[in-house]
Amino acid sequence: MRVAKEVAVEGGASDPRNGIMLKIFSMVNFGERAGSGLCSICNVWERVFHTAAVIEETEDIDRVILTLSYGGHEQDVDAMLRLYEAKGELIVVGDPGRYVNENETFE
Repeated sequence: MRVAKEVAVEGGASDPRNGIMLKIFSMVNFGERAGSGLCSICNVWERVFHTAAVIEETEDIDRVILTLSYGGHEQDVDAMLRLYEAKGELIVVGDPGRYVNENETFE
């Protein structure tokens, strides 16, 4: 990561890898340079599943792995949707009427 892991989780520090993509998303009101993305993901995950996100960096700075475990809980998509909708942060990708289970992958 280009900022310290602790700073990224705390939020408020923005250092995007691809400034052009950030600008494109900003132009369609789909992003802001607030540095709150990882912080929001971690906070919502902990509130819903009561487990902390695990962030790992590889030796080379090119890869960051974010592990979000269910902690033995059932996947509760409706609870997550309520949390996001309350803050206006829901991002829908693909068919908004279709939920993805943990065994599916996309290419």
